[in-house]
Amino acid sequence: REGSVLPLPGRACARPRPDSFGQRSCASRASACACAGAMPAEGEGGAAEYESPLEDPPRRMSASELFEQLADGHAPHALDERGHDAMSGGTSSSDDEDASPMSAAEKLAEPPGQVKGRGTLPKVLLSLQERRSRLVTRLRGQIDKVKRRAKQADAVKFQDKLMFTAGVFNFAMTCYLSGAQPAWIPHVYSAKFLCLIALRLYFYRKEKFGYFLLDFCYFANLVWLWYLWRLPDSIVLFRIAFAFANGPLGMAVVAWRNSLVFHSLDKITSLFIHIEPVLVSYIMRHMLPDQGQSGVRWRTGVPREGWLDVCWDMIANGLLVYIAWQFAYYLKVQVLDKEKIKRRNRSTESRKYVTSFIFLRDQKSALGSMIRKAPRRHQHCAFAAIQLGCTVFMLLLAPLLYFSAHAHFAWLLFILGFSIWNGSCFYFEVFSARYQEQLRQLQISKNLADDLGAETAP
Repeated sequence: REGSVLPLPGRACARPRPDSFGQRSCASRASACACAGAMPAEGEGGAAEYESPLEDPPRRMSASELFEQLADGHAPHALDERGHDAMSGGTSSSDDEDASPMSAAEKLAEPPGQVKGRGTLPKVLLSLQERRSRLVTRLRGQIDKVKRRAKQADAVKFQDKLMFTAGVFNFAMTCYLSGAQPAWIPHVYSAKFLCLIALRLYFYRKEKFGYFLLDFCYFANLVWLWYLWRLPDSIVLFRIAFAFANGPLGMAVVAWRNSLVFHSLDKITSLFIHIEPVLVSYIMRHMLPDQGQSGVRWRTGVPREGWLDVCWDMIANGLLVYIAWQFAYYLKVQVLDKEKIKRRNRSTESRKYVTSFIFLRDQKSALGSMIRKAPRRHQHCAFAAIQLGCTVFMLLLAPLLYFSAHAHFAWLLFILGFSIWNGSCFYFEVFSARYQEQLRQLQISKNLADDLGAETAP
């Protein structure tokens, strides 16, 4: 019973009488303890006799009481048979002997991978083996990935070498044809434009840069192609194309910091669409004879041209064509595709749509700071106003270059030298450090892949 005490050997205590409240009083406990001295000792042949019929025989001890006394350091000298049976679940020693449990030697002889009653490995060991196999598979996948990157790096280096060779060859051939065969320059320009823009269209659509192809630079090149192959007799269209090439396109080399980097297809294409029309306009205006002479099909001037007519065609008519493009660009980007661009850029997609406005606004430059100073809802208008102002200013420079071959050649040398300087800065300050770091990382990854491959090899 709960709350009972362990009987001492040969002694018995009287049952305590409950008081009026149903609890054991202090007097009853005292009398129970006093009766211990009146109890006779146990004889040799039998159990002790009890004086009072109210006294109970020794009661069994519960397991919790036994554990408490053992924890306190008080071990009982003897247990009655019934208490021992209660703790052992009612099974006697004779029953245990009949059960014939496994001996210690037999337990030691049992295989360690087996459990009594089972013939398979424990589930814990099986789960560890499964985790190890999954880890090895994952490591081998990482090794294969690193090896593919190393092979890809070799392919990229070969591509860079090939593009560098082609870029230098293109620059040398352009210089040669400009002096030896200037009449070929419009044909070469048209062929290179179609090839480079086709490649840019493919790559920019993958990178979500397709809206860059709607910029004014590409539109001005299309005006040149329209003049060369559709309206070669139009002197007005030639003057507009001349103003676009030497005004906004030439200034864009400085604004966009175009650089002559031979191994980069993207940088070569950007420089081409801005500087090649300047070269074509210089050759056609100051080096080629007029239409009909030596098989030239393009009309590039009229006798006794006046400044007023040239300024009107270049500034007034050119500005009307520019405003028409600006309206079409704004309608496409800011009205028709506005929600499409916002929805894409607010999503969790890794590639966002990038336009000239977004690119220039986020740059840490004077133009970017001017755009950011305007209220956010009017920043597009501020960007369009800045573009319009720069275009008008650069169109004012075009008539001077139209009449002066020396000024035109100086302007061509300036923007070419500026692009060469930017290319040298890129090679010695940016590209060399970046290239060495990429090669170092690839070498580390390759060594790690070799080590892991050796460790995980079966």
